[in-house]
Amino acid sequence: MSQSEEWCKISHVKKSAKGVTATTTLVKPTFWNGVSLCLRVFEPLVKVLRLVDGDIKPSMPWVYGEILKAKEEIRVAVGNLDKTGTGLYKNLMEVVEGKMKKRLDCPIHMAAYCLNPYYSYNSPSIFDNEDVVDGFYAAIETFYHGDFQKQNEVINNDFHKFKDKLGHFGKKVALFGRL
Repeated sequence: MSQSEEWCKISHVKKSAKGVTATTTLVKPTFWNGVSLCLRVFEPLVKVLRLVDGDIKPSMPWVYGEILKAKEEIRVAVGNLDKTGTGLYKNLMEVVEGKMKKRLDCPIHMAAYCLNPYYSYNSPSIFDNEDVVDGFYAAIETFYHGDFQKQNEVINNDFHKFKDKLGHFGKKVALFGRL
């Protein structure tokens, strides 16, 4: 762009200090490396924002899982920069987790994430994640407030059927949800 004929024809680009500074900046690889890093960091976050703001599919069962995916993509994008002691990944995650706190890490989001076959059947380690399971239990306790028999039935019977893909949860239509 800054090397094009059109750019060079703009009179104030060559004559003004700002024009020279802009041209000098635009030809530096460090500038474009920074732009590339910004795009790689923000792309996963924009995907999550589009999901939350979209009307295509219900967002709640997807939001928490997509945030985790975005955090992993950001970790990969930042990659070696964090090894140099910049703390970039840590700083980015503090912002993301600060925005999630008390919003997306609430029991209902954890339960929706846990019960979404796309995540739970493709990555059964979800059931070993204490935060997710605690959130699921808290959602059940809230939903069936005071009905300990129903809480027990859901947590100790239905949830295990879901985890082990038994009964209706093992049918093709239920398993199709993991795709």
